Amino acid sequence: MAVVVVIPAYNESRTIGAVAEECKKFADEVIVANDGSLDETAIIARQAGARVVTHLVNRGYGAALKTGMMAALERGADIVVTIDADGQHEPSEIPRLIDPIVSRRGVLQYAPTIGGGGYPDIVIGDRFAHDSQREGMSFMRKCMIGFGNALTWMLYGVWLSDTQSGFRAYTRHALERLHVGAEGMEFSSEVIGEAARQGLRIALVPISVRYTAYSLAKGQNIFTGASTALRLFLRRITR
Repeated sequence: MAVVVVIPAYNESRTIGAVAEECKKFADEVIVANDGSLDETAIIARQAGARVVTHLVNRGYGAALKTGMMAALERGADIVVTIDADGQHEPSEIPRLIDPIVSRRGVLQYAPTIGGGGYPDIVIGDRFAHDSQREGMSFMRKCMIGFGNALTWMLYGVWLSDTQSGFRAYTRHALERLHVGAEGMEFSSEVIGEAARQGLRIALVPISVRYTAYSLAKGQNIFTGASTALRLFLRRITR
């Protein structure tokens, strides 16, 4: 199976090189979706051996993911892994993330149609599976993730322990069926709702997280979180 890693990036020149180089060890190709960065993100990503697709202007996290995913499918990907550019995820855990798909087994947390084989279409890296990961997380971040989980459940009827994780694996089958309009951070929740609508199966696997001052500073605050929630709510009621 061809595995392609997609890294959405906006002004990530500080970390993108190391992240892309590490991801190359565990994938057939790495694609950086450069979302209109004003720094040297694209240059450094290319130097690290990644293929770069670029938005001329900053369009948002979801838009970057969709552009990267489309490029990955065009490159023949069977599995697309998404990972954050700020270095908080461990690329060495990519094999663990894709194992439920490759081995066609895994503990399904959302499985509307298990008949005909119960392996997942989407695997999400769960930051809450280990107590040590919760201890290293700020109170605000825990609240934001918890709120995202609750909102996803209220709007789409799907409860998962970590709906906001950016470390995920998608099968080609899943990506060819997902139609997500969200272009901002609300993409994370909306894609879960769309997966449920399409009858796709979701599994979660434990992952570790490296929180640094840099990655923590890149997280959403209460104002951006509220804006994301409002956009998600409005998109849901107007569809």
